[in-house]
Amino acid sequence: MFVFFDVDRTLLDFDTAAELGIKNVFDKFRAEIKTDYAEFLFQWRKWAQFYFDEYSEGKWTHWEQKRMRLWKTFQVTGGIELSYEEADRRFAFYEKVYEENICLFPDVISVLDALQKAGVPMGVITNGEEPIQLAKLERFGLKKYFDVVVVSSSAGVSKPDPEIGRLAAEKIGNPDPSEIFFIGDSLAHDIPLALALGWKGIFINRSGKKYDVPAGIMEIHSLQEIVPQITGSFQK
Repeated sequence: MFVFFDVDRTLLDFDTAAELGIKNVFDKFRAEIKTDYAEFLFQWRKWAQFYFDEYSEGKWTHWEQKRMRLWKTFQVTGGIELSYEEADRRFAFYEKVYEENICLFPDVISVLDALQKAGVPMGVITNGEEPIQLAKLERFGLKKYFDVVVVSSSAGVSKPDPEIGRLAAEKIGNPDPSEIFFIGDSLAHDIPLALALGWKGIFINRSGKKYDVPAGIMEIHSLQEIVPQITGSFQK
């Protein structure tokens, strides 16, 4: 048996840190913005996902997709055509706040400790740039828990493409797919990957919102919920 985790929004509280950064940008440039904060936040998140998905498809570099989400957000909410240089400066301002506030969810260390103590092998499959994702694992003391880390930039393919999962499975000796768990927060990227490969997908819904979760997918609201099931399965 093997357990793979996603990183952002599964292990790391990405959204709280990101929203603090977005609010700081909104406050700093309020005079240029023609919408309220709720609409600015909505547009930022919309274009952040749009350009990240295009980056994952190879249409932008990692930095270009950051630049474009900010450029597009100001275009839509303020009618402003920022230069790329100014968009870069503003994104750097956002990123500084984000970096200062990103943190682990409170359930992460206790759950990883419990799984490691039970002898459960673990790994990571994440979209993004490998140096950035590895730095996050290092910063928060997570690298020691994972035998395998697969990042889309080095794999050459991104979730939900099943190929990234096949590459990860090869690294652990291609066990029976039914013996692989994959825990992630995204019904667009993580869960389709698990379903395509016959893995046991677990959707972590930290928001508590209602989602149309595919049949056969376990939905949890805290990582603590998985410990009895995984350790029990591992000991059988």
